[in-house]
Amino acid sequence: MDEFQWSDVGFSFFVGGDGNIYEGVGWTEEGAHTYRWNKKSIGVAFIGSYEAKNASEKMINVAHKLIECGIQLGMLRPNVKVIGASQVSSTKSPGEKLFQQIQQWPEWKSDP
Repeated sequence: MDEFQWSDVGFSFFVGGDGNIYEGVGWTEEGAHTYRWNKKSIGVAFIGSYEAKNASEKMINVAHKLIECGIQLGMLRPNVKVIGASQVSSTKSPGEKLFQQIQQWPEWKSDP
C-alpha cells in the first residue's frame, strides 16, 4: 500500500483458504485492483497462488455465495459478469488454474 500510495488494500474482498470472505474496501469504495476497471467493478482476490493448482471447492463455493450476497444486497446486477484480471490487463492474475475454474462459472464472460 505504501509503495503505491494507496489508502487501503486494492481489492474489495478476499477469499481465504479457510472458506471465509475477508473484506477489503468492500462494496462501496473504489478499489485499486485492475487498471481502467476499478470504477466499474469489484475486485475479488483468492489468497494463494493458482498457477499450478486449483482453488479448493470450499473457496469456489464461498466466492459464489459472495456473488449471491452482492445481488441480494443490490450491490451487483443480477446479470453480473465475472472475468479474470488477465482478460483486461497484462497480468497472470488470477493464475492459470483458477482462471480455468472461473471459466466454468455461469457468470463468466469471455468478452468483458
